[in-house]
Amino acid sequence: MNFNAKLLRQALSSITLKDFFWLVLFSLFAGHYLVSHQEAEYFWELWMMRSYYPAMLGSFMIAFCLCFVICCIDCCLNLVWPWME
Repeated sequence: MNFNAKLLRQALSSITLKDFFWLVLFSLFAGHYLVSHQEAEYFWELWMMRSYYPAMLGSFMIAFCLCFVICCIDCCLNLVWPWME
């Protein structure tokens, strides 16, 4: 399969601000889950720890990149094969 820059540009332009908002919100929840999974502390205890924020930032970036790639693949597939047909 050849890389088509025009298709990727169209897919990126089809992502709206509402989609981006939901992407960031989901990435925050996913990042928090990655940090707090199997931790003995509650949310407010994690909130007070200084090590929570760098871990949350790293997990957020991983989750955001992964979700953004999935969203771009979905948009590209929607342009190539519309699901309404």
